[in-house]
Amino acid sequence: FNTVQSGILLVREDNARIVETNPAALRLVDAPTADVIGRRVDDFLLPAGDPDATRFPVATESEARLRDRAGNLRTVLAITDRLEFGGTRYRLCSFV
Repeated sequence: FNTVQSGILLVREDNARIVETNPAALRLVDAPTADVIGRRVDDFLLPAGDPDATRFPVATESEARLRDRAGNLRTVLAITDRLEFGGTRYRLCSFV
């Protein structure tokens, strides 16, 4: 998890809040852990094809826009997988 070069965000499915991240994601969004954990995933990842979209898509694989702390946008490939731990559903979002 910590050595993967792709950015990874673990997101609660019920509220879209980020509960875990890896160093690559922190580098890509240029923010410390404290500024990422607890935030909504769509504060950082947005659909690529719709400039007015405000919600991150739940598609398995899609282009997305990654927004860093300064508000700069770049296009990434985002892959999401659904996970469940202890009855709580999550989305594992990885992006390159």
